[in-house]
Amino acid sequence: MENEVETLIKLSNIKGLTERKLKRLIPRFKPISRVFNASQNELSGLIGRDFVLAVRKSKTKNVEAEISLLKELKIDLITFKDSSWPLNLKSLPDSPPFLFIRGKIIPEDQQAIAIIGSRRATPYGRFIAEKFAYELASSGITIISGLARGIDSCAHKGALRAGGRTIAVLGCGIDVVYPPENRLLMQEIISHGACISEFPIGDSPWAGNFPARNRLISGLSKAIVVIEAATRSGVFSTVEWALGQNKEVFAVPGNITSEASKGTNRLIMDGAQPVTSPQDILEYMGIKSKAKEAGKLNLSEEESKVFNLLNYEPKQVDNLAEALKIKVSKILGILLNLELRGVAKQLPGRNFVKNI
Repeated sequence: MENEVETLIKLSNIKGLTERKLKRLIPRFKPISRVFNASQNELSGLIGRDFVLAVRKSKTKNVEAEISLLKELKIDLITFKDSSWPLNLKSLPDSPPFLFIRGKIIPEDQQAIAIIGSRRATPYGRFIAEKFAYELASSGITIISGLARGIDSCAHKGALRAGGRTIAVLGCGIDVVYPPENRLLMQEIISHGACISEFPIGDSPWAGNFPARNRLISGLSKAIVVIEAATRSGVFSTVEWALGQNKEVFAVPGNITSEASKGTNRLIMDGAQPVTSPQDILEYMGIKSKAKEAGKLNLSEEESKVFNLLNYEPKQVDNLAEALKIKVSKILGILLNLELRGVAKQLPGRNFVKNI
């Protein structure tokens, strides 16, 4: 098995050896290490004459550092012919020949929804992303996203807060943390789902990697949900892949004066399905919601009054105190209790929003 992993790593480092060519090689040679002993005519027929020498030279390439890293980080390397290959990628014509995986992919991940959006998300977008992910994950749906700043990160966090599963598809090597501030989040995802990458060990997050990454975000999912996207956004790359893969595209309507929502609102005008609650997605999936309902939170009378004033637009604590005719110091104590129970969240400037 170790020889097979070494061979796959060596092949993955050959520049220009496309996934289509690799997908011809992998089923042809069992074990794959036999590729190095194949005749010139056999290799030429599979990958073209230009790559025969490159394959032969790669046999002597030292990949001990990569193998050591795979062991240290507990990275699995699987091919599209393995039984552990993600089920939703089996029918994807342009799926990669192999994947690097940290964590575990399980059969239940077939029930998956991608949540994507702007890296420069507004507070509204962040909390809608977390809310959708929380309720979907609470109901047994795996959340797929790209570990990027903004909406992606909030989607992963919402799934984790629900105790559900989430998968991050990386646009760099599986050993690279990008963005770097998501190191702890990446570890949490690995413990409650998986991080996956088709790119070689150590590969940097080049701009050209992300369109390929986006096809897997869509490919792993039953449908995609777009929450905030500007007029020009990388989100549209994923939308294009989803449409080409015959996946449903949902979009959350946004403020018509907000730059962050111009792209999502345009998607709706162009035919994307508008959604205003996670329940819309659950109905599409044929799944009943299992998330907490506000009426079953067992809040005290005072907590209920404060909670009922909150929504997903930030509300300043002074305004909440004025509306309820109670002191700021007292309402801060109530809000703290709501935060501890996970149903409210504080934003900068002593602003608060609902968190379910």
